[in-house]
Amino acid sequence: MIKKFSLWYAKTLLKHLAKGSNEIPRSARGLGKQALSAGMETLDLAKLHENILITQVLPGRKAARRKALTRKAGVFFSEAIA
Repeated sequence: MIKKFSLWYAKTLLKHLAKGSNEIPRSARGLGKQALSAGMETLDLAKLHENILITQVLPGRKAARRKALTRKAGVFFSEAIA
């Protein structure tokens, strides 16, 4: 269940970051509750989020783009755990 949730979270985050809009997708809202249902705690979700950024989002990006993506991803994460 955790693996399935992790893949879904990654897909949702990556899709959001690829969009030009800063609007938070509805799918981000309540992801924290779904993570809990999958057996994860907030720290687990934070580690998953960080791992996605480090391995899939930030490599090969220029500093300014990394900063913007990190900020956008942080807003996504905040919404997810709200």
